[in-house]
Amino acid sequence: MAAASTEESTNISSNTNGEPYEARWGFSLEEIFKVAVDQYKKGKEDICFSYDDKLHAVAYWRQATRGKWDESKTQDVGYFDVIGNDRKKAWQALGDMSQEDAKRKFVDLLLSRVPALSHMLEDMKKEREEKERMELEKREAAAKEEERLKQLREQEQRRKREEEERCQALEAERARLQQAALLSQQQQQQQQSHQQTVSVVDTKTQLETPAVHPSEETDGTGVEDLSKYAISQLSAAEFISEMQKDPDACIVVGRGECVTVRVPTRADGSALYWEFATENYDIGFGLSFEWAYQPTASNAENGVNVSPKAASPDAATRVDPLLPVLRRNSHEQVIAGRHKFPGAGVYLLQFDNSYSMVRSKTLYYRVYYTK
Repeated sequence: MAAASTEESTNISSNTNGEPYEARWGFSLEEIFKVAVDQYKKGKEDICFSYDDKLHAVAYWRQATRGKWDESKTQDVGYFDVIGNDRKKAWQALGDMSQEDAKRKFVDLLLSRVPALSHMLEDMKKEREEKERMELEKREAAAKEEERLKQLREQEQRRKREEEERCQALEAERARLQQAALLSQQQQQQQQSHQQTVSVVDTKTQLETPAVHPSEETDGTGVEDLSKYAISQLSAAEFISEMQKDPDACIVVGRGECVTVRVPTRADGSALYWEFATENYDIGFGLSFEWAYQPTASNAENGVNVSPKAASPDAATRVDPLLPVLRRNSHEQVIAGRHKFPGAGVYLLQFDNSYSMVRSKTLYYRVYYTK
């Protein structure tokens, strides 16, 4: 009976279409075997198995989970245990069948006797496919969302760059307009002679005419250029070093600035001498004479007009240019000159740095009266 059942089971297995479980349901043999065993345990009372089917099912299950029958590892059954002895014989009959083949035989047997198992596997296949489809859609949606966010980030970065470039352009234009306005203002100030006035101090000192013999030739205004005679007999560096001892002898002419030093004439003097030098860079210099200067009570003592602001001459004030404002190489040599008093008034020593928007100029100077 057992042999006949074995042959029947073999025929059952061989009657299947041989399609791999993985291709048919998308599950491995191990997964299908576990489902079949679970189905057998839950519904074995309702499954229409013959006695031989049950013997083969148990034999396949033992061969699949324990391997080949081994007497040393198997509990002996009693002589009168008919079912136990039949199951033993069915297991022994499987011989050297591999555990994988035993699993396949068990599944084939369950599929041939329990049609619901096939439907269950079909439903499980659809459920898995649906789950995989949903996972795929979820991944695709996540990828699309990531791409959308990436595009938004790129758009935001591009917008920020454009905004920064626009702000930089506006700032550059604003700076250009401010620079143009500053230059225009400085030009107007220069044209209108709105210049800073610096008072001369320590002018009580009187010197005799220097021991040089310049040419009596002038430029037609009575101004004599004495730079080449070096009144103080000092180089520019030596002159600056000497003047640094007197803090009142130094003026810083700012960038784009024009400074005027006002030196009044004196009744006990006959001519004005001046000397100046600058550190590192040249500076513009010119000389004018303001007529009809009326000395104040303080001037009567020292002959100096001390005024913190630029003079605002009225319509009657006459100013004659004596030297045009030209750039002088005062950083290379001491610039010196002399002019005989044309009358009572104020000399305007003009130091011009309006052409330089980058550097301030440090100026060292002194003036002399001669009797």
